[in-house]
Amino acid sequence: MSWWTYLWQNRLKIILLSIIFYFPSFEILKAAWSFQAILPSEIISFFSRPEPFLNHGLIFLYLVIPFLFSCLTLFLARLTRKKRGSFSKGSLEKCSLQNELILASVGEGILGLDHSGRHIFVNPAAARMLGYEVEELMGRHSHDTWHRLRMDGQLYRYEDCPIYQTYVDGVARCVANEVFWRKDGTSFPVEYTSNPVYEKGKSVGVVINFRDITSQKRAEENRSRVEALLTSIGDGVFAVDLNGRVTLMNSVAYNLTGYTFAEVQGKYYADVFKFLLEKDQDSPYPPFIEEAIKAKTIKTIIEPTLLVRKDGTKIPISDSAAPVKDSHGNILGCIVVFRDTTLERELEKAKDEFLSVAAHQMRTPLGNMRWNLEMLLSGDLGQVSGQFREVLVQIYQSNQRLIRLVNGLLHVSRIDQNKIKDELRAVNVIDVFKDVMKEMEYEGKSKGISLTLKFPEGQIPDITIDPQRLRDVVQNLLSNAVKYNRLGGTVTVTVALLGEFIQAKISDTGIGIPKKDQAEVFTKFFRATNAKMSQTEGTGLGLYVVKSYIEGWGGEIFFESQEGSGTTFTFTLPLKPKPSNSTN
Repeated sequence: MSWWTYLWQNRLKIILLSIIFYFPSFEILKAAWSFQAILPSEIISFFSRPEPFLNHGLIFLYLVIPFLFSCLTLFLARLTRKKRGSFSKGSLEKCSLQNELILASVGEGILGLDHSGRHIFVNPAAARMLGYEVEELMGRHSHDTWHRLRMDGQLYRYEDCPIYQTYVDGVARCVANEVFWRKDGTSFPVEYTSNPVYEKGKSVGVVINFRDITSQKRAEENRSRVEALLTSIGDGVFAVDLNGRVTLMNSVAYNLTGYTFAEVQGKYYADVFKFLLEKDQDSPYPPFIEEAIKAKTIKTIIEPTLLVRKDGTKIPISDSAAPVKDSHGNILGCIVVFRDTTLERELEKAKDEFLSVAAHQMRTPLGNMRWNLEMLLSGDLGQVSGQFREVLVQIYQSNQRLIRLVNGLLHVSRIDQNKIKDELRAVNVIDVFKDVMKEMEYEGKSKGISLTLKFPEGQIPDITIDPQRLRDVVQNLLSNAVKYNRLGGTVTVTVALLGEFIQAKISDTGIGIPKKDQAEVFTKFFRATNAKMSQTEGTGLGLYVVKSYIEGWGGEIFFESQEGSGTTFTFTLPLKPKPSNSTN
C-alpha cells in the first residue's frame, strides 16, 4: 500500500488530528513570532505583504502545521505497527519451533484430535509406539486406528470410549487398564489421560497423553508371583535394602513376629525384629545381615537364638541371610529366612535328657566291666594267655571307647543344660600343654610324628580356671592333631601372650578339613568326610565341647585348614576367665 493511499484511507483521522494539533500549533507560532527580530528579513517581508490572503500570512501556517503533524503521527504509527508485527511473527515462529522440539523429544506419546476424532497432531514417540509414521496417522480416525478393540479382543464401541466422552462432556479422564493396538495387530497396555481442548469456551478437540506400561505390568506380575511364592513358603521371610530397611515380608513372618508389613515397611530391621543370643539374652545377636551383604555370601545363625515378638514373648528360631544380586552381580539387599524351632528345641531337650539318663545308667556297669577286665588282664584272678587274652584285650578296648562316648555325652548334656560347674584353681597353661603332650608321645612316635611346644619363657602368667576342663580342651585338640596327621608329620604348639589374652595355636601337617565341611566342624556329632575314611572311631563331640568351654570362659576358637595340607586351630583365653557356677 502506497503512502498516498494510506493517507487517503485515513483522511478522517488526519482531520481529527489537525483539529487536535491546531491550538498547540497556534501557541507555538505565536511564540515564534515574538522572536521575529532574529528571523531572516525575507521571511518577515513575506508574511507582512499587503495582499488580502497574506495580509495575515500566519493563517497559512496555522492550517499547514497541524496537517503536517497529523500526517507525521500516522506515518510513525504505521512504521511502529510494521516493526511490531515483524517482531511478533519472528517470536511466534521461534516459540513454535521450540514447542515442536520439546514435543518431539518427549518419551510419552502425545496425540491431538479434532472434534471428529481425527489426528491433527502426532509426536514421534506416539507414532513409534503405535508402529506408524507420523504422516500415516495424520487425518486418520483415532478410534478405528488404535482403539477399536478391548483388551480381550472384543469390539470397543466409539461411544463407550473415554476419549470420546471427554470430547462430549469436557471432563478430563485418566485410564490405566486399557490397551492400544499397533499397526502390526499386536497390543500393548497403556496408561493415558484425555484432556479437552477449548476455543472460545467451546470444546473443539482432545489431547491424549499416553505411555507404554508393559514393563510396569511385568514387574507387577513378577512381584505377584514372588509374593505368592513367599506366601506359600512355610518359613518367615523378610527382605531389606542396602540400608537394612525392610522392603518385603510374608504372612508367615507376620505370624511369627506379630508385626504387619505396614508396621515395619521402610524401618531399619533391627529396630523392629529383635534377635538375642539364647545364652546371653542381654546381648543382641551380631549383625548377621550386614555381614551377609558385606561378604556377599549366605550367613547362617549358628548360635542358639531367640526372636522377641511384638508382645514381648520370645521364641527360639533358626535363621539365615542371603544377599540379593542383580544380573550383573551387584548387591541390591538381603533376604532373611527364619523359622520357629520351638518343637525342635523340645525334641532336642528330650533327646538330651534321654542321653543324660542313658549315659548315667551306662556309666556304672561300664566302670564295673573295666575294673573286672583290668583285674583279668593284670592276672589278679589268675594268669590269662593266648587267644583268651587277645579277646579280653579287644573287649577292654571296646569298653574304653564306650566309656569315652558316655563321658562325651555327659559333657554335652551338662553344657546344653547349663549345668557346667567350674572348680577354680590357679593353672599354668604351659604346664597343661607339657603334661598332655607327654601323654601323646607314645601315640605320636608310633606314627613318626614329632610334637613341638614353643612359648616365651617367663611371660605366660597363671590363670584361675578349672584345670580338668582346660586339660580336656588341650587333649581334644592335640589328640585330633596326632590322630588325623600323616606318617612322619609334625604337630607344633605355639603359646603367646597377646594383651589381656593367652593365645595358643595347634598346627599339624595332617589331612586337613574339606571346605564343604568347615562350617559344621563345631557342631555336635559331626565328623568330616575324610576324617571318617581316615579314622573309623570318633564321636563328633570333642570340638563341640571344646568350643563351648572356651567361649564360656570368654575366649574364642577358630581354625584355618586346607585339605591335604594340614590344619591350625587357634584359641584365646582371657587372663581372667569367666567362671561357670564356680566353686573355689
